[in-house]
Amino acid sequence: MPEDFLKMKTFFPVLLLIFSLTAKAQLTDYPLFVNVPYFVDTASNEIEYYGNSNLDSFFDTLVKFQLRGQGRYNIVHFGGSHLQAAIYTERLKKRFDEQFPGIIRGVGYVFPFSIAKTNHPVYYRSTYTGNWHYCKNVKKKEGCVLGVGGIEATTSDSVSSVKIYPILNPSFFAFDKVTLMCKVSDSSSFLVNINGKDTVLKGGYSIITLDFDDLQDTLKASFIKNDTLPNSSFTIYGFILDKNAPGLLYSSIGINGAATYSFLKCENFEKELALLNPDMLILSLGTNDAYGKGYSDSVYYRNIDSLVQIARHINPECKIILTVPNDDYYKRRYPNRNTAKQEKTIKKIAADRNLMVWDVFKFMGGLGSSQVWYRHGLMKYDRIHFTPQGYRLKGDLFFAAFMKRFDEYLSRQYKITLNGNFKKVF
Repeated sequence: MPEDFLKMKTFFPVLLLIFSLTAKAQLTDYPLFVNVPYFVDTASNEIEYYGNSNLDSFFDTLVKFQLRGQGRYNIVHFGGSHLQAAIYTERLKKRFDEQFPGIIRGVGYVFPFSIAKTNHPVYYRSTYTGNWHYCKNVKKKEGCVLGVGGIEATTSDSVSSVKIYPILNPSFFAFDKVTLMCKVSDSSSFLVNINGKDTVLKGGYSIITLDFDDLQDTLKASFIKNDTLPNSSFTIYGFILDKNAPGLLYSSIGINGAATYSFLKCENFEKELALLNPDMLILSLGTNDAYGKGYSDSVYYRNIDSLVQIARHINPECKIILTVPNDDYYKRRYPNRNTAKQEKTIKKIAADRNLMVWDVFKFMGGLGSSQVWYRHGLMKYDRIHFTPQGYRLKGDLFFAAFMKRFDEYLSRQYKITLNGNFKKVF
């Protein structure tokens, strides 16, 4: 029996699933139907390939997972306030899980943002006990040492604790592996208990990883002093919640106000990014770089390139997508012309370094288009941030951009397209 026929026979159940979920695709140019307002330039909503870049390894994992329940893939996505809220990335994860049921395997990076009196990502919340102070990578004067999350929390209390729990898509929050990035002050000792497992940590930076026999749905961690030193302190840089199973681990990491240089100044950034071991890095940084009169194309290029080189030092095969910032207004009065400059700079970096680009600025409608999105209830009055409805649309559009490329991948690999048109079987 011809090998291509065997491939098609094996893949046929997957195709039936895809077709059942995409019946409306035959009525639109989208591989998967998305209800898009008339002013969105859907033809520009695509992941652009530069040089020899492509998403084939990612799509290989999707197919392998669907066919045999195998394959692991790690995505790490950095940004500012859009990513701290994480509405659109959670929507993207949900869409992938609907298309490939069960593929979201774990939570990824989390932090108890309640300590910092700021908003959490939309899908979890936290509580804490004890007195803590925090530091973020957007603070200019603080000289704190930070990690991949761009934030830390420190306590000197004898006993303290944090709790992190899901409030949206709880099935995505199951984990049986916890990694804690932390630091104990010199000459100090703390007993750390995570979901019932004890570890004693002594002075210095530490990374601890714990495996559990059963799936957990809530993280509970306590920190107890093992010494009587008055200045003993314990610092949290963040947790990674994972599952020893196949599928996608999508870490959405954002700090309100963060720019490219915000993460570059984090001393333990590369060390902790290596723990997430990205197969794909998505960089959605730029709005805060471009806000104001001090923007420089050359500095922005250099900063993005530095983040790219860090990822490729960790994983030379890492796929990298740069997202062009959305159109925004400066001081709520003037369209930010720096965003148009960033669009050109991002595409130059992509061409120079074989990267991919998702051009949000272009499909929104270009300079001044955020005013249109605002009038239709998709952006807030500042015309920088989206409304929840706008973020969900953004997540749908990102998913559709992936699926356009997946359609091309299927037509090459399996001689069939998502709308059911056979090109070549034998």
